[in-house]
Amino acid sequence: MKRIASFTLITVSVLALLFWFITRPESFSPGDIPAHAVDLRNGADLFHAGACASCHRLPESSEEGPYLLGGGNEIHTDFGVFRVPNISPDPNTGIGTWNEVDFANAMLL
Repeated sequence: MKRIASFTLITVSVLALLFWFITRPESFSPGDIPAHAVDLRNGADLFHAGACASCHRLPESSEEGPYLLGGGNEIHTDFGVFRVPNISPDPNTGIGTWNEVDFANAMLL
Protein backbone atom coordinates (compact mmCIF):
# COMPACT_ATOMS: atom_id res chain seq x y z
CA MET A 1 0.00 0.00 0.00
CA LYS A 2 2.86 2.39 0.85
CA ARG A 3 4.46 1.53 -2.46
CA ILE A 4 1.33 2.51 -4.39
CA ALA A 5 0.98 5.74 -2.43
CA SER A 6 4.63 6.64 -3.07
CA PHE A 7 4.33 5.86 -6.77
CA THR A 8 1.13 7.91 -7.02
CA LEU A 9 2.72 10.86 -5.21
CA ILE A 10 5.79 10.78 -7.45
CA THR A 11 3.68 10.46 -10.61
CA VAL A 12 1.39 13.33 -9.64
CA SER A 13 4.40 15.49 -8.74
CA VAL A 14 6.13 14.81 -12.06
CA LEU A 15 2.92 15.48 -14.01
CA ALA A 16 2.33 18.74 -12.11
CA LEU A 17 5.88 19.87 -12.82
CA LEU A 18 5.51 18.95 -16.49
CA PHE A 19 2.19 20.81 -16.71
CA TRP A 20 3.77 23.91 -15.14
CA PHE A 21 6.75 23.74 -17.51
CA ILE A 22 4.55 23.43 -20.61
CA THR A 23 2.05 26.15 -19.62
CA ARG A 24 4.31 28.74 -17.95
CA PRO A 25 4.17 32.15 -19.65
CA GLU A 26 7.27 33.36 -21.42
CA SER A 27 8.38 36.83 -20.41
CA PHE A 28 8.99 39.60 -22.90
CA SER A 29 12.43 40.94 -23.73
CA PRO A 30 13.18 44.44 -25.09
CA GLY A 31 13.24 43.23 -28.71
CA ASP A 32 9.75 41.72 -28.46
CA ILE A 33 7.91 45.04 -28.34
CA PRO A 34 8.18 47.04 -31.56
CA ALA A 35 8.80 50.78 -31.41
CA HIS A 36 5.59 52.75 -31.77
CA ALA A 37 4.07 56.08 -30.93
CA VAL A 38 2.42 56.34 -27.53
CA ASP A 39 -1.37 56.25 -27.84
CA LEU A 40 -2.74 57.73 -24.62
CA ARG A 41 -6.35 57.48 -25.82
CA ASN A 42 -5.95 53.73 -26.37
CA GLY A 43 -4.35 53.40 -22.93
CA ALA A 44 -7.27 55.27 -21.36
CA ASP A 45 -9.75 53.04 -23.21
CA LEU A 46 -7.97 49.90 -21.96
CA PHE A 47 -7.81 51.32 -18.45
CA HIS A 48 -11.57 51.89 -18.39
CA ALA A 49 -12.46 48.65 -20.21
CA GLY A 50 -10.40 46.68 -17.70
CA ALA A 51 -11.99 48.56 -14.78
CA CYS A 52 -8.49 49.08 -13.36
CA ALA A 53 -9.64 51.87 -11.06
CA SER A 54 -12.07 49.55 -9.29
CA CYS A 55 -9.15 47.96 -7.46
CA HIS A 56 -6.15 50.25 -7.93
CA ARG A 57 -7.62 53.59 -6.82
CA LEU A 58 -6.97 54.80 -3.31
CA PRO A 59 -9.73 53.72 -0.94
CA GLU A 60 -10.62 57.36 -0.27
CA SER A 61 -10.61 58.34 -3.99
CA SER A 62 -13.88 59.47 -5.55
CA GLU A 63 -15.75 57.06 -7.86
CA GLU A 64 -16.51 59.97 -10.17
CA GLY A 65 -12.81 60.79 -10.64
CA PRO A 66 -10.22 61.86 -11.05
CA TYR A 67 -8.88 58.58 -9.81
CA LEU A 68 -5.90 58.56 -7.50
CA LEU A 69 -4.16 55.29 -8.28
CA GLY A 70 -2.22 54.72 -5.10
CA GLY A 71 -3.50 51.20 -4.51
CA GLY A 72 -3.93 50.05 -0.95
CA ASN A 73 -7.31 48.37 -1.29
CA GLU A 74 -7.53 44.95 0.29
CA ILE A 75 -9.18 42.01 -1.42
CA HIS A 76 -10.05 39.26 1.05
CA THR A 77 -9.90 35.77 -0.44
CA ASP A 78 -9.84 32.20 0.84
CA PHE A 79 -6.05 32.33 0.31
CA GLY A 80 -5.51 35.43 2.41
CA VAL A 81 -5.56 39.18 1.91
CA PHE A 82 -4.29 40.65 -1.36
CA ARG A 83 -3.16 44.27 -1.11
CA VAL A 84 -3.62 45.99 -4.45
CA PRO A 85 -0.41 47.65 -5.71
CA ASN A 86 0.11 51.29 -6.60
CA ILE A 87 -0.03 51.76 -10.40
CA SER A 88 0.36 55.53 -10.34
CA PRO A 89 3.12 57.11 -12.43
CA ASP A 90 4.97 58.09 -9.25
CA PRO A 91 8.63 57.04 -9.63
CA ASN A 92 9.09 56.35 -5.89
CA THR A 93 5.91 54.53 -4.90
CA GLY A 94 4.28 53.60 -8.22
CA ILE A 95 5.32 52.32 -11.61
CA GLY A 96 6.80 55.58 -12.88
CA THR A 97 10.21 54.06 -13.58
CA TRP A 98 8.85 51.09 -15.53
CA ASN A 99 9.34 50.76 -19.28
CA GLU A 100 6.98 49.01 -21.69
CA VAL A 101 8.69 45.64 -21.23
CA ASP A 102 8.33 45.87 -17.42
CA PHE A 103 4.64 46.70 -17.78
CA ALA A 104 4.00 43.96 -20.38
CA ASN A 105 5.68 41.35 -18.16
CA ALA A 106 3.68 42.48 -15.13
CA MET A 107 0.44 42.12 -17.09
CA LEU A 108 1.50 38.74 -18.49
CA LEU A 109 2.92 37.15 -15.39
